[in-house]
Amino acid sequence: MNFKYILFAALLAVIFAPNSEMVQAAGDSISISSVELVLSNDVDGNGWANDNDIIQVTAIVNNTDGSDAVAGTEISVDVSPYQGSRGSGGVFITDLPLVEDNSGVGDVYQDTFEIISTDGSESGIEVGVNDAASRVQVIATDSDEVVDTTMYSNPLGDGSVDTRVVNGVDTIYPTDQDTVFASSLTRYPDQTFEIVLPIGDTTWHLAPAGLTTTAQIFAQAEVSQGGSDETTQVPDVLGQYRLYLVDDADQPSPQSSAVLTVVNRSGGGGSALSAFKTESKDGDSNKYEDWESEEAAIAAEEDELAKEYNAMTREQKIQYWIDKMLEILRDPNVTYEQKTSSVGFIGFLISMQGL
Repeated sequence: MNFKYILFAALLAVIFAPNSEMVQAAGDSISISSVELVLSNDVDGNGWANDNDIIQVTAIVNNTDGSDAVAGTEISVDVSPYQGSRGSGGVFITDLPLVEDNSGVGDVYQDTFEIISTDGSESGIEVGVNDAASRVQVIATDSDEVVDTTMYSNPLGDGSVDTRVVNGVDTIYPTDQDTVFASSLTRYPDQTFEIVLPIGDTTWHLAPAGLTTTAQIFAQAEVSQGGSDETTQVPDVLGQYRLYLVDDADQPSPQSSAVLTVVNRSGGGGSALSAFKTESKDGDSNKYEDWESEEAAIAAEEDELAKEYNAMTREQKIQYWIDKMLEILRDPNVTYEQKTSSVGFIGFLISMQGL
Protein backbone atom coordinates (compact mmCIF):
# COMPACT_ATOMS: atom_id res chain seq x y z
CA MET A 1 0.00 0.00 0.00
CA ASN A 2 2.77 2.38 0.87
CA PHE A 3 4.38 1.53 -2.46
CA LYS A 4 1.20 2.60 -4.33
CA TYR A 5 1.13 5.97 -2.53
CA ILE A 6 4.78 6.53 -3.35
CA LEU A 7 4.18 5.72 -7.02
CA PHE A 8 1.13 8.04 -7.18
CA ALA A 9 3.08 10.89 -5.58
CA ALA A 10 5.89 10.45 -8.05
CA LEU A 11 3.43 10.60 -10.96
CA LEU A 12 1.91 13.84 -9.64
CA ALA A 13 5.38 15.34 -9.29
CA VAL A 14 6.13 14.63 -12.93
CA ILE A 15 2.80 16.02 -14.15
CA PHE A 16 2.97 19.29 -12.21
CA ALA A 17 6.72 19.89 -12.33
CA PRO A 18 7.40 23.52 -13.42
CA ASN A 19 9.76 22.49 -16.21
CA SER A 20 7.73 19.51 -17.37
CA GLU A 21 7.37 19.21 -21.16
CA MET A 22 3.75 18.15 -20.58
CA VAL A 23 2.96 21.47 -18.90
CA GLN A 24 4.84 23.46 -21.56
CA ALA A 25 3.05 21.70 -24.36
CA ALA A 26 -0.28 22.41 -22.76
CA GLY A 27 0.56 26.10 -22.30
CA ASP A 28 0.59 27.24 -25.94
CA SER A 29 0.11 30.74 -24.55
CA ILE A 30 1.66 33.04 -27.12
CA SER A 31 0.52 33.91 -30.63
CA ILE A 32 1.22 36.55 -33.28
CA SER A 33 -1.81 38.27 -34.76
CA SER A 34 -0.02 40.19 -37.51
CA VAL A 35 3.33 41.45 -38.77
CA GLU A 36 3.46 44.58 -40.91
CA LEU A 37 6.46 45.77 -42.91
CA VAL A 38 6.52 49.22 -44.49
CA LEU A 39 9.05 51.57 -46.04
CA SER A 40 8.66 54.32 -43.47
CA ASN A 41 11.13 56.77 -45.03
CA ASP A 42 12.12 56.76 -48.69
CA VAL A 43 15.13 58.98 -48.04
CA ASP A 44 16.08 59.52 -51.68
CA GLY A 45 12.46 59.55 -52.88
CA ASN A 46 13.10 57.13 -55.76
CA GLY A 47 10.36 54.59 -55.01
CA TRP A 48 12.92 51.88 -54.22
CA ALA A 49 13.70 50.37 -50.85
CA ASN A 50 17.45 50.81 -51.05
CA ASP A 51 20.54 51.97 -49.18
CA ASN A 52 19.90 54.46 -46.32
CA ASP A 53 16.11 54.17 -46.56
CA ILE A 54 14.20 53.23 -43.38
CA ILE A 55 11.90 50.24 -42.94
CA GLN A 56 9.49 49.74 -40.00
CA VAL A 57 8.40 46.40 -38.55
CA THR A 58 5.28 46.15 -36.35
CA ALA A 59 4.13 42.92 -34.67
CA ILE A 60 0.86 42.44 -32.74
CA VAL A 61 1.30 39.70 -30.12
CA ASN A 62 -1.10 37.97 -27.70
CA ASN A 63 -0.04 36.10 -24.56
CA THR A 64 -2.47 34.39 -22.19
CA ASP A 65 0.15 34.66 -19.45
CA GLY A 66 -0.45 38.40 -19.32
CA SER A 67 1.73 41.43 -19.90
CA ASP A 68 5.20 41.33 -21.39
CA ALA A 69 6.99 41.65 -18.04
CA VAL A 70 4.93 38.94 -16.31
CA ALA A 71 4.99 36.45 -19.19
CA GLY A 72 8.65 36.84 -20.06
CA THR A 73 7.78 37.50 -23.69
CA GLU A 74 10.64 37.90 -26.14
CA ILE A 75 10.03 39.17 -29.67
CA SER A 76 12.76 39.31 -32.30
CA VAL A 77 12.93 39.93 -36.05
CA ASP A 78 15.19 38.67 -38.82
CA VAL A 79 16.15 41.68 -40.94
CA SER A 80 19.11 40.09 -42.75
CA PRO A 81 17.77 41.03 -46.23
CA TYR A 82 18.06 44.69 -45.19
CA GLN A 83 21.11 44.89 -42.95
CA GLY A 84 23.47 42.28 -44.29
CA SER A 85 24.97 39.29 -42.60
CA ARG A 86 25.69 40.25 -39.00
CA GLY A 87 24.99 36.98 -37.25
CA SER A 88 25.97 33.36 -37.58
CA GLY A 89 24.82 31.60 -40.71
CA GLY A 90 24.10 34.83 -42.58
CA VAL A 91 21.13 35.78 -40.41
CA PHE A 92 20.80 39.05 -38.52
CA ILE A 93 18.19 38.67 -35.77
CA THR A 94 17.58 41.54 -33.39
CA ASP A 95 15.12 42.33 -30.60
CA LEU A 96 11.81 44.00 -31.46
CA PRO A 97 10.93 46.25 -28.50
CA LEU A 98 7.52 46.58 -26.84
CA VAL A 99 5.97 49.99 -27.57
CA GLU A 100 2.43 49.37 -26.27
CA ASP A 101 1.64 46.96 -23.40
CA ASN A 102 -1.99 45.82 -23.50
CA SER A 103 -1.63 43.16 -20.80
CA GLY A 104 -1.11 40.34 -23.27
CA VAL A 105 -4.01 41.19 -25.59
CA GLY A 106 -2.75 42.92 -28.73
CA ASP A 107 0.63 44.00 -27.35
CA VAL A 108 2.47 46.12 -29.94
CA TYR A 109 6.15 45.53 -30.75
CA GLN A 110 7.77 47.90 -33.20
CA ASP A 111 11.09 49.28 -34.43
CA THR A 112 12.70 50.94 -37.45
CA PHE A 113 15.83 49.79 -39.30
CA GLU A 114 18.10 51.53 -41.76
CA ILE A 115 18.80 49.61 -44.94
CA ILE A 116 22.52 48.89 -45.17
CA SER A 117 23.41 47.50 -48.58
CA THR A 118 25.98 44.77 -49.13
CA ASP A 119 27.79 43.35 -52.12
CA GLY A 120 25.39 40.41 -52.07
CA SER A 121 28.04 37.81 -51.28
CA GLU A 122 26.26 36.74 -48.08
CA SER A 123 22.85 38.37 -48.12
CA GLY A 124 20.83 41.06 -49.78
CA ILE A 125 17.96 41.08 -52.27
CA GLU A 126 17.20 42.67 -55.61
CA VAL A 127 13.51 42.07 -56.40
CA GLY A 128 10.41 43.77 -57.73
CA VAL A 129 7.40 44.95 -55.75
CA ASN A 130 5.29 42.49 -53.75
CA ASP A 131 7.99 39.80 -53.86
CA ALA A 132 8.08 37.25 -51.03
CA ALA A 133 11.86 37.65 -50.74
CA SER A 134 11.32 41.13 -49.28
CA ARG A 135 9.42 39.85 -46.23
CA VAL A 136 10.87 39.73 -42.70
CA GLN A 137 10.20 37.07 -40.10
CA VAL A 138 9.19 37.76 -36.50
CA ILE A 139 9.95 35.19 -33.79
CA ALA A 140 7.97 35.16 -30.52
CA THR A 141 8.59 33.14 -27.36
CA ASP A 142 7.95 33.26 -23.63
CA SER A 143 9.12 31.35 -20.56
CA ASP A 144 6.72 28.40 -20.92
CA GLU A 145 6.94 27.80 -24.66
CA VAL A 146 8.64 24.73 -26.11
CA VAL A 147 8.70 25.89 -29.74
CA ASP A 148 9.02 29.50 -30.93
CA THR A 149 6.01 31.02 -32.68
CA THR A 150 6.89 32.70 -35.99
CA MET A 151 5.15 34.77 -38.66
CA TYR A 152 6.26 36.47 -41.86
CA SER A 153 5.36 40.04 -42.73
CA ASN A 154 3.81 41.26 -45.94
CA PRO A 155 6.17 41.92 -48.88
CA LEU A 156 7.19 45.52 -49.52
CA GLY A 157 5.11 47.17 -52.21
CA ASP A 158 2.13 44.85 -51.70
CA GLY A 159 -0.18 47.80 -52.34
CA SER A 160 -2.16 47.53 -49.11
CA VAL A 161 0.13 47.48 -46.08
CA ASP A 162 3.04 49.10 -47.92
CA THR A 163 2.36 51.61 -50.69
CA ARG A 164 5.66 53.54 -50.78
CA VAL A 165 7.69 50.97 -52.69
CA VAL A 166 6.62 51.30 -56.32
CA ASN A 167 9.80 50.25 -58.16
CA GLY A 168 11.24 47.40 -56.12
CA VAL A 169 13.70 46.46 -53.39
CA ASP A 170 17.46 46.61 -53.95
CA THR A 171 19.86 46.04 -51.07
CA ILE A 172 22.83 44.97 -53.22
CA TYR A 173 25.30 47.50 -54.61
CA PRO A 174 27.36 46.95 -57.81
CA THR A 175 30.85 45.48 -57.44
CA ASP A 176 32.07 45.24 -61.04
CA GLN A 177 33.97 48.55 -61.13
CA ASP A 178 37.39 46.87 -61.21
CA THR A 179 36.29 44.58 -64.03
CA VAL A 180 34.78 47.38 -66.09
CA PHE A 181 37.88 49.55 -65.61
CA ALA A 182 40.73 47.17 -64.86
CA SER A 183 43.97 49.11 -65.49
CA SER A 184 45.11 52.65 -64.86
CA LEU A 185 45.47 54.85 -67.94
CA THR A 186 47.01 58.20 -68.86
CA ARG A 187 45.22 59.98 -71.69
CA TYR A 188 44.93 63.33 -73.44
CA PRO A 189 41.55 65.13 -73.60
CA ASP A 190 41.08 64.35 -77.30
CA GLN A 191 41.54 60.59 -76.86
CA THR A 192 39.11 57.76 -76.04
CA PHE A 193 39.18 54.54 -74.05
CA GLU A 194 37.08 51.38 -73.89
CA ILE A 195 35.04 49.86 -71.05
CA VAL A 196 32.78 46.80 -70.94
CA LEU A 197 29.69 47.18 -68.76
CA PRO A 198 27.99 44.32 -66.89
CA ILE A 199 24.56 43.16 -68.03
CA GLY A 200 21.77 45.31 -66.61
CA ASP A 201 20.73 48.90 -66.29
CA THR A 202 24.02 50.05 -64.79
CA THR A 203 25.46 53.45 -65.68
CA TRP A 204 29.09 54.46 -65.19
CA HIS A 205 30.63 57.72 -64.12
CA LEU A 206 34.13 59.23 -64.07
CA ALA A 207 34.58 61.35 -60.96
CA PRO A 208 37.22 62.18 -58.32
CA ALA A 209 38.20 59.66 -55.66
CA GLY A 210 36.55 59.38 -52.26
CA LEU A 211 32.88 59.70 -53.24
CA THR A 212 30.41 57.47 -51.39
CA THR A 213 26.91 58.58 -52.44
CA THR A 214 25.12 58.74 -55.76
CA ALA A 215 24.42 62.44 -55.25
CA GLN A 216 28.15 63.15 -54.87
CA ILE A 217 28.99 61.08 -57.93
CA PHE A 218 26.36 62.76 -60.11
CA ALA A 219 27.44 66.22 -58.92
CA GLN A 220 31.16 65.72 -59.55
CA ALA A 221 31.26 63.38 -62.53
CA GLU A 222 32.95 64.86 -65.61
CA VAL A 223 31.63 62.03 -67.81
CA SER A 224 28.52 59.91 -67.18
CA GLN A 225 27.24 57.28 -69.56
CA GLY A 226 25.27 54.05 -69.58
CA GLY A 227 24.30 51.17 -71.76
CA SER A 228 26.36 48.32 -73.17
CA ASP A 229 30.02 48.37 -74.22
CA GLU A 230 31.29 51.92 -74.40
CA THR A 231 33.93 53.86 -76.30
CA THR A 232 34.10 57.13 -74.46
CA GLN A 233 35.77 60.47 -74.86
CA VAL A 234 38.30 61.34 -72.18
CA PRO A 235 37.18 64.31 -70.00
CA ASP A 236 38.31 67.77 -71.09
CA VAL A 237 39.21 68.76 -67.53
CA LEU A 238 42.72 67.69 -66.53
CA GLY A 239 42.96 65.56 -63.43
CA GLN A 240 42.64 62.09 -62.00
CA TYR A 241 39.39 60.12 -62.11
CA ARG A 242 37.98 56.90 -60.67
CA LEU A 243 35.16 54.93 -62.25
CA TYR A 244 31.91 54.37 -60.32
CA LEU A 245 28.95 52.18 -61.28
CA VAL A 246 25.37 53.08 -60.35
CA ASP A 247 22.53 50.58 -60.75
CA ASP A 248 18.92 51.33 -61.61
CA ALA A 249 18.05 51.77 -57.91
CA ASP A 250 20.76 54.44 -57.57
CA GLN A 251 23.03 52.10 -55.62
CA PRO A 252 26.65 53.26 -56.14
CA SER A 253 29.62 50.94 -56.33
CA PRO A 254 32.88 51.65 -54.51
CA GLN A 255 35.42 53.59 -56.57
CA SER A 256 37.61 51.71 -59.02
CA SER A 257 41.15 50.82 -58.04
CA ALA A 258 42.33 51.93 -61.47
CA VAL A 259 42.88 55.64 -62.15
CA LEU A 260 42.33 57.62 -65.35
CA THR A 261 44.84 60.48 -65.45
CA VAL A 262 44.09 63.23 -67.98
CA VAL A 263 47.01 65.45 -69.05
CA ASN A 264 47.68 67.99 -71.78
CA ARG A 265 50.10 67.20 -74.56
CA SER A 266 53.53 68.60 -73.68
CA GLY A 267 55.27 71.29 -75.73
CA GLY A 268 53.51 73.77 -78.00
CA GLY A 269 51.89 76.48 -76.00
CA GLY A 270 52.49 74.69 -72.70
CA SER A 271 49.78 73.62 -70.29
CA ALA A 272 47.87 75.27 -67.51
CA LEU A 273 49.58 73.41 -64.68
CA SER A 274 47.24 74.93 -62.12
CA ALA A 275 44.35 73.05 -63.75
CA PHE A 276 46.05 69.70 -63.24
CA LYS A 277 44.11 68.30 -60.28
CA THR A 278 45.52 65.34 -58.38
CA GLU A 279 43.93 63.12 -55.76
CA SER A 280 46.65 64.04 -53.25
CA LYS A 281 47.19 67.78 -53.02
CA ASP A 282 50.82 68.82 -53.28
CA GLY A 283 51.07 69.73 -49.61
CA ASP A 284 54.82 69.11 -49.46
CA SER A 285 55.48 71.22 -52.60
CA ASN A 286 57.53 68.50 -54.27
CA LYS A 287 55.44 68.68 -57.45
CA TYR A 288 55.63 65.03 -58.42
CA GLU A 289 56.63 62.46 -55.83
CA ASP A 290 53.20 61.85 -54.36
CA TRP A 291 51.36 61.77 -57.69
CA GLU A 292 49.91 58.41 -58.60
CA SER A 293 51.06 58.42 -62.21
CA GLU A 294 54.73 58.81 -63.11
CA GLU A 295 53.73 59.51 -66.70
CA ALA A 296 51.50 62.33 -65.51
CA ALA A 297 54.34 63.79 -63.43
CA ILE A 298 56.74 63.75 -66.38
CA ALA A 299 54.14 65.32 -68.66
CA ALA A 300 53.42 68.00 -66.09
CA GLU A 301 57.12 68.80 -65.74
CA GLU A 302 57.42 69.13 -69.51
CA ASP A 303 54.42 71.44 -69.54
CA GLU A 304 55.99 73.55 -66.80
CA LEU A 305 59.20 73.92 -68.79
CA ALA A 306 57.25 74.71 -71.96
CA LYS A 307 55.32 77.39 -70.12
CA GLU A 308 58.51 79.01 -68.84
CA TYR A 309 60.16 78.78 -72.26
CA ASN A 310 57.22 80.36 -74.08
CA ALA A 311 57.38 83.33 -71.71
CA MET A 312 61.01 84.10 -72.73
CA THR A 313 62.07 86.80 -75.19
CA ARG A 314 63.89 85.81 -78.42
CA GLU A 315 67.26 86.71 -76.91
CA GLN A 316 66.53 84.69 -73.78
CA LYS A 317 65.60 81.65 -75.87
CA ILE A 318 68.85 81.85 -77.87
CA GLN A 319 70.84 82.14 -74.65
CA TYR A 320 68.89 79.18 -73.21
CA TRP A 321 69.99 76.92 -76.07
CA ILE A 322 73.60 78.17 -75.97
CA ASP A 323 73.72 77.30 -72.25
CA LYS A 324 72.26 73.86 -72.98
CA MET A 325 74.92 73.19 -75.66
CA LEU A 326 77.74 74.30 -73.35
CA GLU A 327 76.33 72.13 -70.54
CA ILE A 328 76.36 69.08 -72.81
CA LEU A 329 79.81 69.80 -74.26
CA ARG A 330 81.36 70.22 -70.79
CA ASP A 331 79.78 67.08 -69.34
CA PRO A 332 82.53 64.40 -69.06
CA ASN A 333 79.94 61.63 -68.88
CA VAL A 334 78.59 62.41 -72.36
CA THR A 335 80.38 60.64 -75.26
CA TYR A 336 81.64 62.46 -78.35
CA GLU A 337 78.92 60.85 -80.47
CA GLN A 338 76.23 61.92 -77.99
CA LYS A 339 77.58 65.48 -77.90
CA THR A 340 77.62 65.69 -81.69
CA SER A 341 74.08 64.36 -81.94
CA SER A 342 72.73 66.64 -79.17
CA VAL A 343 74.31 69.81 -80.59
CA GLY A 344 72.93 68.95 -84.02
CA PHE A 345 69.46 68.43 -82.61
CA ILE A 346 69.57 71.74 -80.72
CA GLY A 347 70.58 73.48 -83.94
CA PHE A 348 67.59 71.88 -85.64
CA LEU A 349 65.24 73.14 -82.89
CA ILE A 350 66.64 76.67 -83.13
CA SER A 351 66.14 76.63 -86.89
CA MET A 352 62.58 75.33 -86.59
CA GLN A 353 61.67 78.07 -84.13
CA GLY A 354 63.10 80.78 -86.39
CA LEU A 355 65.63 81.98 -83.84
